[in-house]
Amino acid sequence: MAPKFRGDTEDWLDSDQSGRRAESSAGRRKKTGNVAEGLKPEEANATVAEVFPNQSRVRFDGTGHEALCRYRRANVWGHYRAQSEERLDEEAREKLLRVRERAPVAVGDRVKAELIGGPQSKDGVIEGVCRRRNRLVRPAPARDETILHVLAANVDVLVIVASVTAPEFTPGLVDRFLIAAATEGIEPILVINKIDLLPVGAPRTWTNYQALGYQLIEVCAKTGAGLEKLQPLLLGKTVVFSGKSGVGKTSVLRKMTGMNDLRVGEVSDATGKGRHTTTSALLLPIRSEILGGSAADRWIDTPGIREFGLLGVSLEKLRSFFPEFSGAGCANSDCLHMEEEGCAVKTMSRYESYRRIYQSLASGEN
Repeated sequence: MAPKFRGDTEDWLDSDQSGRRAESSAGRRKKTGNVAEGLKPEEANATVAEVFPNQSRVRFDGTGHEALCRYRRANVWGHYRAQSEERLDEEAREKLLRVRERAPVAVGDRVKAELIGGPQSKDGVIEGVCRRRNRLVRPAPARDETILHVLAANVDVLVIVASVTAPEFTPGLVDRFLIAAATEGIEPILVINKIDLLPVGAPRTWTNYQALGYQLIEVCAKTGAGLEKLQPLLLGKTVVFSGKSGVGKTSVLRKMTGMNDLRVGEVSDATGKGRHTTTSALLLPIRSEILGGSAADRWIDTPGIREFGLLGVSLEKLRSFFPEFSGAGCANSDCLHMEEEGCAVKTMSRYESYRRIYQSLASGEN
């Protein structure tokens, strides 16, 4: 039986207890000096489907058999570090020396696993982890930047689910997801849910993203309207669904997959914020025939996000993630678009979002 969720934050990885456990484990790794090397893709035989403290549930290739597997720490810890160094600039590499992931594997990781007790056993051991193509990662909420939370690994598409209202559309969080996706080479798709709640004649404040070239689809998870446009874009791909708590992300997944047992939450009347129901990232057990005969068996649901810090994005690099700023005609060709005279981007639709992110990075809050 899988370990139960204990805690009142977005997932067990945000709990104080898990933080102490990670710190203790990191201390042991430092003493022993064990750093695992990533396996080659052909050595893998399973995919991580869900992560728990000190173990994870893996799904074996071909059979779909699942087992709860322990880690051999020397074989899994530290495999991400060398790969991460390849992606970051010099300043970010220095910071990387002080960081660690809160778990040795993430949902979507390709692993080599061995069953204990026969081919139908529900117990096993992870022997190694493959090098990742990419990862959707953030600094751990409510902690310093030395602890990282990998929501999912080896992702083709990030579906960013937002809502018309309840909770309100928040461009700042959308832009942070877009930056994280661009950093890792993940294709983003913006899905606006609860379109049935949009008053007649009300402005669609999200349409500027479509004008900027991002894929945007308006849907209603209750009726299924619009989902026929989304589903063909995801077939045969590893997809992670993320968004603010309460936007209806899991409802969208239920409607597309027919998996009615997925947990769905509501929005608190008192706070207007979503009550999260997904307590950790989860690789859904999708049967290919449900999705029109495609082999799309890697859709990942994630906990509702209340904050999403950025990793490895410098103040100077931030503007490159807002391509509409380039060629705007600022007086200073090296304009950071903050307090400079002659800045020409301050009337653009995403400028306030850029400004808030810049100030957050400048203050060290990611």
